[in-house]
Amino acid sequence: MGSVYVIGTGGIGLFLQFLLQDRCASTLVARDTALEALSAQALEVTGAREGTLQAKILAWKDLPPLGPDDTVFLATGSHGVTPALEAIRARMDPATTVILCQNGIGIHDRAEATLGSGRLLRLHCWLGSSRRAATRIEILGVYKVDLSAGADNRALLERWQRTFEEAGVHATLGTDVAHAEWTKALWTIALHGICALTNAPIGCVQQSADMERVARLLMDEAVEVAALDGIQLAREDVDDVIRWVASAPDLINATTRDLAAGRPHDLGVFNGAVVAAAARHGRGAPANEVVLRLVDYVQDAGQVVVERTPAP
Repeated sequence: MGSVYVIGTGGIGLFLQFLLQDRCASTLVARDTALEALSAQALEVTGAREGTLQAKILAWKDLPPLGPDDTVFLATGSHGVTPALEAIRARMDPATTVILCQNGIGIHDRAEATLGSGRLLRLHCWLGSSRRAATRIEILGVYKVDLSAGADNRALLERWQRTFEEAGVHATLGTDVAHAEWTKALWTIALHGICALTNAPIGCVQQSADMERVARLLMDEAVEVAALDGIQLAREDVDDVIRWVASAPDLINATTRDLAAGRPHDLGVFNGAVVAAAARHGRGAPANEVVLRLVDYVQDAGQVVVERTPAP
């Protein structure tokens, strides 16, 4: 195994560095304020996993050329995927492994368009993670990580599966990347928009029959649209979202935090992707479109919809 780099200092990126540094000598790649804070102070992890780590850290400008045995975990937000890939493409060997760690439908296709096929893997983290400060994250629950890629990358998937299992995190494997993206996206499709609009933690869908009905309506519509693209999602995938809410009912989701901080939301690769996929087939996705348009309105109006812990 060559060098391992984790790019992104949100909750997922910091948790990956916490898991991997002692096992893979991974290096966290950061910018400006995060670089300064994490260089001066240990990372603190609380909640379902606990510990401290003096992160091995590197500035973006100091990222060395990436060789064929090196691995990059790209853990930026969805908006940062293409800029980050464009930034590292010139210093990458074509055989460098890139593992995409953000949620969203079409992320893999976007990365493939930027880099080519190569050694491109998908990682979906089924956990509740929140960055409370530049050097502190809270883990509200860890269910599993799901690794997926084409069948020709099976050996790579299995190697990283072993690494995560050794770190105490259950890891599953798959060779249908699009199916993995849609399955994980159901969580965000169901919860992020409606919780942001109602200023509620995700547990509201188990506490209110009306909120659960809306969440299921959004997911059912997504399941129908995915089938138009040949992606068959199971009824248990929808039920699992509602059931898993119980593992972190007080979680304030990323869309709520983004709107509160004046950052652009990323529902375009979730509810927006459902609307776009339906349109390609001459169909509509009215429930998902309504939620997307309402969140767009709140964002464009500059309304702060949450008064809770400051966004990371």
